[in-house]
Amino acid sequence: MATDKIIEKDDGQLMVGNELIPKAYNTHYIIENYNKGDCPKIEADLSIWNPTYYRREEYFYYDETEKKLYLPRGYDINIISAQTGKPVTFVPNYRPKARYHFNTGNPPRDDYQREMIRYLSAQGEYKNLMNTSQQVLSLPTRSGKTYCTIAAAGLLESRALVIVNRDLLREQWADEICEHTNLTMKNIILIKSSDFFANWNTTGSRIYLHRNSYIFITTHRTIHNAIKLYGMSSIDKTLKDLNIGIKIIDEAHIEFQNTLLTDYATNVWKTFYLTATFARSDDKEDRIFQKSFNQVVKIAKKNPEREKTVRLFMVSFRTKSNSAQEQAICYQKMGFSRYNYIDYELKNGKIDRVVSFILKLVIEEKKLEGKILILSSKTDTCDHFKELVEDLFPSFSVCSHHSKSKIEDFREYGVICATPQMVGTGATIPKLRVVINTEPTSSTVNVVQIFGRLDIYAPGMDTYYFMIMDTGFLKVKKMFNKIKNVLKFHAKKIVEYDYTE
Repeated sequence: MATDKIIEKDDGQLMVGNELIPKAYNTHYIIENYNKGDCPKIEADLSIWNPTYYRREEYFYYDETEKKLYLPRGYDINIISAQTGKPVTFVPNYRPKARYHFNTGNPPRDDYQREMIRYLSAQGEYKNLMNTSQQVLSLPTRSGKTYCTIAAAGLLESRALVIVNRDLLREQWADEICEHTNLTMKNIILIKSSDFFANWNTTGSRIYLHRNSYIFITTHRTIHNAIKLYGMSSIDKTLKDLNIGIKIIDEAHIEFQNTLLTDYATNVWKTFYLTATFARSDDKEDRIFQKSFNQVVKIAKKNPEREKTVRLFMVSFRTKSNSAQEQAICYQKMGFSRYNYIDYELKNGKIDRVVSFILKLVIEEKKLEGKILILSSKTDTCDHFKELVEDLFPSFSVCSHHSKSKIEDFREYGVICATPQMVGTGATIPKLRVVINTEPTSSTVNVVQIFGRLDIYAPGMDTYYFMIMDTGFLKVKKMFNKIKNVLKFHAKKIVEYDYTE
């Protein structure tokens, strides 16, 4: 029971209230007996104003009924102690006693992967991490994050819960687990309904789950629906009943808010955060992101033996957009609009000529094998570029993959026209050879993510990334130069080409 204490408010007045009790769990902090406004610095540190929706975005979670404030475990513990006036009490969550060992069928491909596995499984030079509850694995795209994590879970002999942000990635993880281990789909549970967290032990499957299941895979959306329906504690209780000791969050930087809420509801022995770029593209949000993971152990290494295979082509063209009126075409109240930009370019017609030039170059002149990905900002522009490809190459298989037309087997098409949001969150496209990006963006995080999707096509064969921008717009020109400066560290070679006619 909380005790009454005298609390001095910011204005110097004294009040009687319940004593704040800060506690540290494996995946989060909780401040008990909390009322909104008790710790103003903490709330300010973990919230931003969203001018688009005219509201405050909070990255903490407040349970008004229980009077509990949930905070990221990576947040500075000294600030919590100073704000509450009390030292933080640690509530340990130990490794589950039950062991679930499985073997990887494929050995690590190099010393780089061996080190990453040692890091996650707390072996060798990383043995002091055995009692560390949170670890970030930040590696370039296609470096084997999935494989290393699966291998580490097997070495730690613990059941694991994998959390992804899309149904497609849930299936992709299951396929990779079966490919790299001696496990089959009989050993993997795909959690597709929030009801699982309330009914799993009342459906007659309890004995089966305990004997045969090693890996559970679900989405953030499923967990959040369960929180709404059954409460915050329902998830954690189920994980404990199932002896799940490891939580794996894929693409943690993309689903930032979801990742934090999931952490608040799933207090497991160990949590692994997987990402290619451990940052947020929005500066304000990145400030909170870094504060939330400030105290978390991280490793971010490039493979020194990994060959650079992506050739970067920075293709610029210039329309006559010098007047203030023309410059304003691509702006809305909140700033630059990539939607207005692509509408302008399609109406102008020049970007079609640039895309056609590139397609003819790689298909007819260079005769490159492999798949082609064309990125654009809007659903209707994806449809537009699909029609463009069909007109140029009627025999090619081409699809338009976006939020209004989700193609389940989009990865099987020769040419894929898509929005970056549909392909930039971990979905692997086998045999991807060429990316044509028509979307201007200042988010180097997103660009690096897409750039990394190319990687190695085949031994001795390069891949190609085309960045197309109209440098007649001053804002777009700045984006163009910013992206070039970032990608020069990732590309095998950079070629700048001016298509201005």
